[in-house]
Amino acid sequence: WAEDIENVDISAWESTSWGHIRIQQDSANVYESNNTEAAVAEAKTKGDTLEYYGFDESMTFFKVKTSSGSEGYVPVDQAEIPIEPIQAG
Repeated sequence: WAEDIENVDISAWESTSWGHIRIQQDSANVYESNNTEAAVAEAKTKGDTLEYYGFDESMTFFKVKTSSGSEGYVPVDQAEIPIEPIQAG
């Protein structure tokens, strides 16, 4: 059993959307890395939604895709996972 776990390819989890998050503060930054001192990839406002791809290793940032398609990070205290489904559009 332990050998099976060692052979699991988790890269699919990293590229599969886990759903959406919604910005819950008036403004929030999407950072280029999981650090609030990192460069800001883009700014978001309250109510904006982003697809997320899990969490960083510290569980303090959502991993997201920026509007340009690159990897970004949003602090978990600035967004929420909505209970109701969000319709893309």
